Amino acid sequence: MSYSRLSLIEREEISRELAFGTNIRTIASKLQRSPSTVSREININAVHRRFYRAVFGQQRANSIRRIEPKSPLFF
Repeated sequence: MSYSRLSLIEREEISRELAFGTNIRTIASKLQRSPSTVSREININAVHRRFYRAVFGQQRANSIRRIEPKSPLFF
């Protein structure tokens, strides 16, 4: 199973959908992600489900992992 991090666009969609009152399973389905992934993102990066902010989640994710630009491989 392949693992990929949530993008800022996905985080923004989570934030928007939560503001509309959409449940976690529906959000996960729209993003084609596991409900546990969406739930974990909200629980880690929100004070309360209604106070989830995508930019804060992205900043936190960036600070946890070292950001390095991907350079093309030259042969």
